[in-house]
Amino acid sequence: MLMGFKEEQFDLLMSNNFEIRKGTMFLTVSKLNKLAGNSIVVPILEKIFEQLDDLRKEILYLKNYETR
Repeated sequence: MLMGFKEEQFDLLMSNNFEIRKGTMFLTVSKLNKLAGNSIVVPILEKIFEQLDDLRKEILYLKNYETR
């Protein structure tokens, strides 16, 4: 589907959606699509954190090197 949001996850939301009043569902299709579109691909987020950790280590190494 969109941005790592799996079809099964969307289907699960649809099957657990409930009617709040006659003819009106709690999560409309447009809200569900927005939720799916606002998700993030997990492997991409993992890589971002890996790079941040690498930068943190490099900065700490440089700080320790400069203070000698």
